[in-house]
Amino acid sequence: MANFLLFLQGFVKNVYLFTNHILYIVMSENQESGGFWSIKKLLFTEEFLDQNTQKPNKTENKEEDIFKKNTIPSNKTSQNPEIEKKPVANTSLVAENKAQNADSSELMEKIYAAIKKMNLPGIDFLEVWDSMEAMGGINETNLRNSFLALKIASGNTLTKEIILQTGRKYLEDISTQLNSDIQSKEAEKNLLENELKTKKAELEQKKSTLQEQLKNLQLELQQIENNLGNIEESYAPKFSSIHSKINAGLSAQQNISNEITSIIQLIEKTL
Repeated sequence: MANFLLFLQGFVKNVYLFTNHILYIVMSENQESGGFWSIKKLLFTEEFLDQNTQKPNKTENKEEDIFKKNTIPSNKTSQNPEIEKKPVANTSLVAENKAQNADSSELMEKIYAAIKKMNLPGIDFLEVWDSMEAMGGINETNLRNSFLALKIASGNTLTKEIILQTGRKYLEDISTQLNSDIQSKEAEKNLLENELKTKKAELEQKKSTLQEQLKNLQLELQQIENNLGNIEESYAPKFSSIHSKINAGLSAQQNISNEITSIIQLIEKTL
């Protein structure tokens, strides 16, 4: 019984210190920013957490079902060693995975920034989420501690229903925004596909035209080669006829020359 009373006394003291710390942060942020609350305003110092909270056991780091269903999975390193990345032997796959993870990480950071801009007034799902991250990650222990602290900071107005309702609201809003962006990218992809089809059709048409022209040129070239092969034979009769005529002319020239020469000699001798 004495041990239980000592435990209860220590627990009440921790809750009191924890609540005072939260209220001090809230009041300080109100004075500096003029607003009541925003995501990342709840900053738990490591010194305070070391003194007043018990660090969760790694074996207890199981995500809360309600947050699995109503939040976007965090891209931060998990505290559970069971899901730590194992070495991959294939270096090319490792490089490819690193590039994909870098793109995914950059996109997730943009999504987180968009969710922050959607933050509603007051303490709700985002503040619970942010509080768990500040405590070291999303798990049952941090969820309970965050809910307890934020419920006190909100004046006991924070409830499970408010967390679930606002969580679903943020999920719906970010899903709508992402769907709009995806549809825009789909439209852009369709335009590129149509452009690709048009360019491909044009190139196919040019290819077909050139192939037809090439076919005709090949037929024409073949015809020319055939003509070259037959041209000598086709001119042979003409050359033969001309050669005969030339020879006949030379023979006639010689005959007439001899005849006239003999007459001239006869005249010179006789007359």
